[in-house]
Amino acid sequence: NTNFYRILLDARMQKAARLVLDSDTHINKVSYAVGMSSVSYFIKLFSDYYGLTPKQFHLKYKHRNTGEKAVFMLYN
Repeated sequence: NTNFYRILLDARMQKAARLVLDSDTHINKVSYAVGMSSVSYFIKLFSDYYGLTPKQFHLKYKHRNTGEKAVFMLYN
């Protein structure tokens, strides 16, 4: 069973991944856009979830066309 927290976290992290890949979106705005007021906590959650900091994630996957493609590749 997937609990509500996990569903919410998955949705937030997938949205965050898309925003992180948008080089025009600052990390503060990404954090707030996914419902987190603490940027440091957001970075910790993102790092725990993807195994990369938002900056590392951006550098690794920026050549992809969309955040969805990068997220798809992480799950498959």
